[in-house]
Amino acid sequence: MKHALYLVPLGLTIAAFPRAAHADCATVLAALGDRVADATCVASADLTTANPATTPADNSIAGLPPGAFTPTTDRGVISPAPPNRTPIARAVPGLEVRGRFADDPTGEARFLVRLPADWNGRLVVAGASGTRRTRAC
Repeated sequence: MKHALYLVPLGLTIAAFPRAAHADCATVLAALGDRVADATCVASADLTTANPATTPADNSIAGLPPGAFTPTTDRGVISPAPPNRTPIARAVPGLEVRGRFADDPTGEARFLVRLPADWNGRLVVAGASGTRRTRAC
């Protein structure tokens, strides 16, 4: 819970703009400051899980044993069955911000936030169900 509070500056930065499109990576990373480590921000033409850059292929990280990195498989397992799944109707441009909380000595408190350029102000929070695959959500 303590780490979730560190995302408040990010939320306030984005909420200060009528549309998330006005926030750029430099603004978002500056708002997070030294509370996060290894933070990256990328502008993407498609934040949906249909984009291979957003949800990479299984076993695509060299050096990891087979089955250690399976975001594509996880996406299908974590999300509802196809008839109950929200369809991806179009590409969603915006920012993808990821990193870890600097004060976690184990480096395990990671986050991944996708901020659509045409944000409607609603928030969906998803946990990775203990699978440890941040890209699966």
